[in-house]
Amino acid sequence: MTIHASHNGLTLKEISPHKWPVRVGDLTILLSGKVGYCGFVTSISHQNQIAGVRLLDWSGEEATLEVPLYDCVPTGKTPQDLVKHHQPSGKDFSQALSAERSFPDFDSPALSKSRRTSSKVKKKPPLSGAALVAALALLTPKQKLALGKLVKKNKEKETK
Repeated sequence: MTIHASHNGLTLKEISPHKWPVRVGDLTILLSGKVGYCGFVTSISHQNQIAGVRLLDWSGEEATLEVPLYDCVPTGKTPQDLVKHHQPSGKDFSQALSAERSFPDFDSPALSKSRRTSSKVKKKPPLSGAALVAALALLTPKQKLALGKLVKKNKEKETK
């Protein structure tokens, strides 16, 4: 059995229980180059013992990384295996969409206006003239008596 320095004395079975070497289309964990990164195997050269790997977080423009074949730990998974548990059914998607739409939009202008509070108390000017006469005409007899008592108390205070 060949011992590779990047394996730190571990056997292939101890590193990964899956079949060695990795296959094209499988996900792999790298032991060299970008150690610990997960990648997608795009090509394998058995003559040179090199695997062409694209890291999962790389964009489409970046070149394929060439890694020694023995430094690609097989995971036994494909990219579809990663996402199949996260693909909702039509009903799940509809429920999630309804729940998302039910959340308030905190950036909406209507909500931001309703959250604004004024610390200043706006004082209304006292009624006078026709507005005062109209307001007094709408009072009930009990309210007129109560108002008369208040006015009487105020006049007594002013004269003292």
